[in-house]
Amino acid sequence: MQAKPDVLHFEANPESDRLLVYFGDIGSQKADFGLFARSKINKLILRDPKRTSYNGPIAGLSKNADQLAEVLQRYTSRFAPENIVVAGGFLGGYAALAFGCRLGVGKIVAFAPQFHLHPQLPYAPKMPVKHADLYKIVAARHARTDVEIWYGTEDIVDLYQALPAMDIEGVAHRPLKGCMHDVLAHMKNEGRLDCFYEYISGLSSFEWEPYDLPVLDKSRINSAVENYYIHKDDDAVVAALAPVASTYKLSAVHYALGSAYYRMGKMAEAETCFEEAIVACENNYAAWYHRGLTFLNRKAYAQAEDCFAAAITHSPSPSAARYAQLGTAQRLQGKLDLAKATHLHALSLGGGHIASHFQLGLIYQDQGLLQDALASFEQHLRLRPDADASQKRIDQLRKKIAQRMRRNAEAAKFETQPKILFNRIDGARQVTILLGFSKYMFRGFQRNNIQMKGDWYLDHVKENTEYLSQHIRRHSLSVVNIIGTSKSCTGAFIFADELARRFPKVKFNVFAFSAYTTLDKRFYDEHQLNKYLPGSLLGVWENSEKYASALARYGDSTQLAKANNISLILLYPEYSRGGETALALRMQGHANVRFVPLPVRTHSIIAPFWHKLLEGQEIEVFEGVVRPLPPQDYAYFSGLQDRSDYTFDLYHLLDDTERFLERLEAANKDYIRTLGKAPY
Repeated sequence: MQAKPDVLHFEANPESDRLLVYFGDIGSQKADFGLFARSKINKLILRDPKRTSYNGPIAGLSKNADQLAEVLQRYTSRFAPENIVVAGGFLGGYAALAFGCRLGVGKIVAFAPQFHLHPQLPYAPKMPVKHADLYKIVAARHARTDVEIWYGTEDIVDLYQALPAMDIEGVAHRPLKGCMHDVLAHMKNEGRLDCFYEYISGLSSFEWEPYDLPVLDKSRINSAVENYYIHKDDDAVVAALAPVASTYKLSAVHYALGSAYYRMGKMAEAETCFEEAIVACENNYAAWYHRGLTFLNRKAYAQAEDCFAAAITHSPSPSAARYAQLGTAQRLQGKLDLAKATHLHALSLGGGHIASHFQLGLIYQDQGLLQDALASFEQHLRLRPDADASQKRIDQLRKKIAQRMRRNAEAAKFETQPKILFNRIDGARQVTILLGFSKYMFRGFQRNNIQMKGDWYLDHVKENTEYLSQHIRRHSLSVVNIIGTSKSCTGAFIFADELARRFPKVKFNVFAFSAYTTLDKRFYDEHQLNKYLPGSLLGVWENSEKYASALARYGDSTQLAKANNISLILLYPEYSRGGETALALRMQGHANVRFVPLPVRTHSIIAPFWHKLLEGQEIEVFEGVVRPLPPQDYAYFSGLQDRSDYTFDLYHLLDDTERFLERLEAANKDYIRTLGKAPY
């Protein structure tokens, strides 16, 4: 029998006659296997990527629960039923009960299981299922099948699921005080998760502190949950829970009552209930979050920030919604940079949070970054086409940006011709444009060349482009090479994009060393690269008129992907902390791009392809930073320079690009193979 990648893994141990069947929740099967690594029994671990509680189709495995039962039967048939343990949590807890009873195994361990499935209940699949009620199935199970259910007492839905099972003979209840829905997170916080998994697989016993739930009226809990989630009748929820909340003193009950009040718009009552829920269980992150919403509603922004921060602290996993509300509370207090970082973090989490795009637009607008604000509102509108507030702000910003650009255009005066040197060496119909360091680094360059000294090349773009166009026409050039390094690559992107459109029959080869492939500040924020950036880029961002101009967005490497007569070679330090790799890989998926990572950390990687390195020699390794290369980087570059079979310099890069890159990639592999490990 073959394992099914991503959904089923079987590990046999011929020395054991016992089998563990584990239904995973959302973690990978590889991770689930690691949890049972110490267990030397046979193990069968399954996943349901579509989260149907193992009722729906699982690609490559089964079409429905009945077919899955047949698959399980094939794996379990050679084991004595009493030697099989079936376990699972959350949606896997339902599966453990359903399939464990069907197979008549010796033991079932389910944590936070759903006995009753309904598409509108939390944690349940959003589809009708054949076996939606397990109470009768569990009650009718084989006499040899022991059942244990572990569940938190601070989540009213878990109580709703578990309490009816108290009437089923032989079901062992393990309620956990102070535990929300995530039983495993609770075990982990107490430092007992490994012991719990060892207990599941039969390696050891498990000590736990019994907790006697107060005598609960199951009909009230049932009414509250079904009226809140299914029937949307908040008056019925209040009628069920308000008379007993002070008696039960359960965080789950206070929170559920507060949620009904909140949905009814009764904020004072809701806030009181959420506070009582927190007093009853400080770990109730849902109560912290909703208490923060009530503070936000009455404009108590500092208190709201504290509540959202507490919700994040107590939550077992990151939540984009909680971070988004935290960022909103921070923005409303004027903590713009902090709020921006919080919203960017919310967007980095799985699924992101659409509202954060709108909030970022407000933040950027308050900071005077109008283009960033416009981009954020536009993204929000793309994701929420009915967002009238975003459309209104987009219209206002476009007018304001157009007015600003007109004022700038009227005020701008071109005072001096850019300093550009054209050096003709021979009659070849090819020229190499050397950007940035050209004035001193490439002195003596023996090819037809144009040397342009500049910074980010956002000034005098029109004049510079006209100057370059004149030379292409005058000398009937067929090939234009452009070499940029670091920030001067922005000029390479601007000029290549414009010239390639003017001269569609000319081939443009762009060689970008450690390129800043975009000036869009959001990219650096989202990838948390700000502390590794050159001061000159920060200066661009601080100059609102320059950064708000179209030129800043024009100098983006993605523009080059639109032209058939451009090839882009990106060479970058693979182990740098400055984001060069992330900046290069933005171009993945574009056919005219070649990626050449070098196994070094130093930002300035072009010098060794032009000057011979001396041991201990100081070079400019970053903007304004002069010092010797790190030992690993010196060993790599000096190794390239000392090779007798090939010369790695700019001339070979230009004259035979494909062979140069092939030899460089081979040399990189040899270097790593010789080290026996990554250099950093």
